[in-house]
Amino acid sequence: KRKDGSNVKSTMGKEYVLLTASFGDLFKRLHRGPQTMSLKDLGPVIAETGIGTESVIVDAGTGSGAAACVLAHVGKKVHSFDIRPENVEIGRKNAKFLGLENVSFAVGDIYQKCPVKNADVCLLDVPDPSKAIATAATTVKIGGYVVAYTLQATQLQHFVKAVKADKRFLVIKSVELIERSWKVDGDVLRPHNISIGHTGFLTFVRRIQ
Repeated sequence: KRKDGSNVKSTMGKEYVLLTASFGDLFKRLHRGPQTMSLKDLGPVIAETGIGTESVIVDAGTGSGAAACVLAHVGKKVHSFDIRPENVEIGRKNAKFLGLENVSFAVGDIYQKCPVKNADVCLLDVPDPSKAIATAATTVKIGGYVVAYTLQATQLQHFVKAVKADKRFLVIKSVELIERSWKVDGDVLRPHNISIGHTGFLTFVRRIQ
């Protein structure tokens, strides 16, 4: 019942400052199932593709639903699909926990088909995104983006090779983002001994036909 910034003490005598939980705070408490994309990778997806309040996004490979929830937080509507029913259920629970109503979860195979048309962005977080190129071409509108998240360099290479063979798409770039935190304590100024290194590769593709 107290205002943000109020000081309180626990029953153990430890002092805390009360703050209303932000989306980022709640995100850290999501139920974890399969490995999820990190925020350092999801941020560039939003920025590079220009996702905003009018954007419709397809998230292929629900996993734990973390990516779908982040994209729904900034986009208009997110449609998330996964071949595993248990992952779909985890995604639904996490979206409910975050209070998101603009994201749907369903069992589906992006390699075969996608019921969504004219999407602005299609995020492929699947083992072999090259198998989803044909489906992505019917899902994303002309001018829209397809973003492949791959863990292995060979997956990245295979996807780019397949996309370049399809005249409907133009490969924009492939990137790897490394996050290194620093310790700043008095006169001590240096990188932390442990930082987040490789998590995955992002390949940005745009539909041009």
